Amino acid sequence: MNIHIDSAAAWTSHVAKVEAILRIALRQLRDDGLSGNETYLNRELYFRILRANKEIYRVTPEQAFSMPPVPEAQNTPSRDDDERDPRTKKIPDFQWNYIDHEAADPERSVCTYVIECKKLGTPTRADWNFNSNYAEHGVRRFVDPSHLYGKDAVGGAMIGYVLSMELPEIHDEVDAAVVVNSIAAVPTPAAGWQVGDLSEIRHTLARTQGVSPYQLTHFWIDMRTAPEPQ
Repeated sequence: MNIHIDSAAAWTSHVAKVEAILRIALRQLRDDGLSGNETYLNRELYFRILRANKEIYRVTPEQAFSMPPVPEAQNTPSRDDDERDPRTKKIPDFQWNYIDHEAADPERSVCTYVIECKKLGTPTRADWNFNSNYAEHGVRRFVDPSHLYGKDAVGGAMIGYVLSMELPEIHDEVDAAVVVNSIAAVPTPAAGWQVGDLSEIRHTLARTQGVSPYQLTHFWIDMRTAPEPQ
């Protein structure tokens, strides 16, 4: 499914609203100084998404959502899925659906902005490398037919919780792991690395199934503890 020409602007508006909320929510998560496993951070991110949505609603109600993203649910079904397609059982971290009212076929009218979240930085155990895991079990899931997150949409997001290491070093490791998986190299952020803040990367993926090209936006929130002043 490709987004109908008359509804492209509506999808762009949907993405802009989602990303505006994510920027606020991720900065709140950083400012609150939280730490823990991905499940805990994702749970806390969900509640900060609700806070951010309320903040936006108070100022510009039309830019807020009446429904939150759905956390940890099976992939939104696609009309083109086989009945036993393995992707239907996969569980992205968050899904924020949009109904394309201009679609000729209502059974093909749902576009899903998928958000997948991973830690970034120095491994804390020998058998689990955060940065390669971000590529292998994160970025790849938007391309591999076994997961194919956001199959019927043109874009989604990866969130990286930066816990340690320098941002360019993390990028180099993620990029190397992405290329090994035959995925396009990860660019550097157009606005440069934002130390202590949120860095954004626009990454175009080619997919053999689903809508292609696919725009994956990486949001890397720097959650490293600032050093104590000397």
